[in-house]
Amino acid sequence: MRIIQCLVAGVIFLTALPAWPVGLSAYGPEQPVGLADLRPHLGDSESYTEQWSHGVWTPDGYFIGVDFVISNLGIGDHKGGFRVELKDPDGKRVECKQDFDDDEWSSAKQGFKLTFGAQELSGDVSGLRLKVRCPKLSADLVFANAGPAVKPGSGGLRVEDDGEVEGTYNIVFTSPRANVTGQVVQAGRTIPIAGPGFCDHSYSDISPEKLARRWFRFKLINPDISIVMAELEATRDLGSAQRGWILVYDAQGRVLATAKTRFEYDGYVSQSKDGGYSIPRRLRLVAADGANTLTGTILMKGVREIRDPTANLDGVRRTIVQQFSKPRDYTLDCSYQFQLKQAGQVRELKGDGYYRFVFVNP
Repeated sequence: MRIIQCLVAGVIFLTALPAWPVGLSAYGPEQPVGLADLRPHLGDSESYTEQWSHGVWTPDGYFIGVDFVISNLGIGDHKGGFRVELKDPDGKRVECKQDFDDDEWSSAKQGFKLTFGAQELSGDVSGLRLKVRCPKLSADLVFANAGPAVKPGSGGLRVEDDGEVEGTYNIVFTSPRANVTGQVVQAGRTIPIAGPGFCDHSYSDISPEKLARRWFRFKLINPDISIVMAELEATRDLGSAQRGWILVYDAQGRVLATAKTRFEYDGYVSQSKDGGYSIPRRLRLVAADGANTLTGTILMKGVREIRDPTANLDGVRRTIVQQFSKPRDYTLDCSYQFQLKQAGQVRELKGDGYYRFVFVNP
C-alpha cells in the first residue's frame, strides 16, 4: 500500500518518476482537440488501423456498442468495417457486422461525418450523432458531451529509433462523458435510450506487437460518474516502458483527465493451461490533474471470460496476425476502492466491476 498511503504522497511520487526509456515517447503536454482529430488519418503502412468506438449504458441495464473501423490489415488498403451490439438486462446479445471496400465508405470534406453504407457518424467536439441501419437492429443516438473532447496529453505516442519516428499510436476521447438519448429498434420493438456514454477515436500505423506487450483497461460508467483508464506495457525492445491515462468526469464535466499516472500490479497468477500467460490479482493506481487526484486499488475476484482476439478475424487477417503475436484478452471480475480528491474534498468510491488484461504476446 506504499503508493496510496495518502493522496499527497501519491502526487509527490508522480513528480519523482524517472526519465522515460529511449524508444517510446511520453504523451507530452496537453493539446486541444479540433475537428481534424475526429476525421480519418489514412495511412499507407500495412499496419495502419483506425477505430471510432462508442458505448452507452442505461440505468435499466441495456448496453449499446458501435464501432467504425478502417484498416490496411489483410488484402487491400483502407477497408472499412462496422459493428453494433445490443445487450439487454438479461445479458442476451444481438450483433450486426458489415464490411466495406475502400470505395464503399466516405468521409465529409467539411465538418465531420463518416458514412459506411447506411451507417453514419457525425458531430463535433461537443457531441456526436449515430445512425445505425442493420438488418438485425437500427438505432438513432445523440451524444451530448458533459465536457468537450479531450486527449491524454498530446494524444500520441511515438516509437523512435535514432531520432527517426518508426510509428505512432494516437487516441482522442471524442465523448469522455456524454448524456445519450435516442432509440433502438430490434425485432419489432422500440427501446428508448437515455443514459451515460463514452466514445474514443484511435489510430496507429505501427504493428501492435511492436508497440505493446500487453494492455490494462477499466471502465466505471454510471449515472453519477465516469472513470475510464488504460495503460500499456511496451515491448522489451522499447524498455518495457509503461504509458497510461485516467479520465474522471461527472455531470458537470471534467474532474480529472491526465496521462500523469502510475499503475502497479502484483499477485500474478499463471494461466498454465492457457499458454503461460500471467494475470495480476491486484492493481494500485495514482493519477494527478492539477490539484485533483485519484488513487485506489482494484482486486481480482475471478475470471469472467478468456478470448482470442483473432477468433473473429477472417482467415487472411487471422493468419497474418498470428504470424507475429499470440493475443489473449482476459475479462476479470473485481472489486474497486478509489479516493477522489476534488476542490479539497475527498470522495470514497467502492463497488464491483471488471477489468481487462489484454496480451499482445505473453
